[in-house]
Amino acid sequence: MSILKVDTINEKTSGNGVQIAGHVIQRVSTKFSTETINSTQSFADISGASITFTPKSASSLLYITFNWSMNAYTSGTNTNAGGIVRIIHDGSALDYNAAGNYEWYFQNDAGAGVGPNQYARQVKIATVAASNTNARVIKAQGRIYASPTVAIRINQAGYYTSYFMVEEIAQ
Repeated sequence: MSILKVDTINEKTSGNGVQIAGHVIQRVSTKFSTETINSTQSFADISGASITFTPKSASSLLYITFNWSMNAYTSGTNTNAGGIVRIIHDGSALDYNAAGNYEWYFQNDAGAGVGPNQYARQVKIATVAASNTNARVIKAQGRIYASPTVAIRINQAGYYTSYFMVEEIAQ
């Protein structure tokens, strides 16, 4: 039996590096505390949750993770609040079904005149085939589910930190 020990493997030609199926080829991430507020039913970009990504291999899989702090709230005697976040890859939503109005929905007894004001840490994961080695924008967007939700807030007042990450996995 032979053992090969090396400190560095350099590719002979650019773009022809060693890629082992199931292993991470590259990882790009962003960490941010910027607050994003949306009080409409139209999707809006979440500040800080955007990465321009160029795959190294057209046959790889992109594994996208978004971990964020979300607050959905209403006011007065309204009893529910909610919202939805989606991941966009090169202009197309990866994980959004228009029939679903909300993913996060909170309800309480507002008889005392205090509507829901829910804070929660959320995680969303999506995958997509790289398909080519062209640069593309990968980002997150959010919106309220409907009235009476006043707004959703990501990283309310900058108190919280969120993470957006794209990993390229060899296939």
